[in-house]
Parts: sequence; structure tokens; C-alpha cells
Amino acid sequence: MANAYNTNDLANKKIEYTYTSGDKVILDIGIETLSFEWIGGQLDGTRIGDLDYVCKATREGQYLLKWHNMNAKSYVTLLIDLEEKRVYGSAIVEYLTAIPFEIFDEATITKVSKLS
Repeated sequence: MANAYNTNDLANKKIEYTYTSGDKVILDIGIETLSFEWIGGQLDGTRIGDLDYVCKATREGQYLLKWHNMNAKSYVTLLIDLEEKRVYGSAIVEYLTAIPFEIFDEATITKVSKLS
């Protein structure tokens, strides 16, 4: 998705983080799309890819990242702070279903690497 706000600073990075609940996420950020895998909790085993995203640097080492998964009816916003090794997440998941739910949590980044 071409967008004037996009920064490529997070492109080609894999970020692994763990929420306070113990749920783990592996986020693969490509140049134009991202994918993620959820390990543990209500979304355990969920792997979704090829999602367009928008990323904006808020300060050095900190990025605001968002995507809208139209198929799953989910909207996600993450504040990723590489210097502090923290992720702050807010999401509305499955918003047009009988069982929508929200995520509003923080996580610790456990690993940052380049995509292979």
C-alpha cells in the first residue's frame, strides 16, 4: 500500500514479542506487507499473511504500525519501541461476528532479526 506516511525502517524485520498474558506473537514485516503468527491464548495457531500496513516513525527507534484485516474483520494498531524493547497493542478482532473482542495490552520484545 503506497502511503506518504510509510517508513521503511521496520521493513524486512522479524519481531518476536510476548504479552503480559504470556501469549507470544511473531511479526514478519516486509517492504509492503506483513504477516504474523499468534502462539497461545484465544488466537493460538492463528497465522495470517500478506496484509498491507502503514508505519510511521514517532521518534528514533519508535514506530506506530497499523493494519486492517478485512477478511478477519480485525483492526490492529501497535506502538513498537525498539529501544525500550516494548510493544503496546490495541485491536478490535472479529468485529462483525457474534463474538468480537478487544485486545489492549503491552508486550516485551524478545527478539528482533532480519527476515531471511
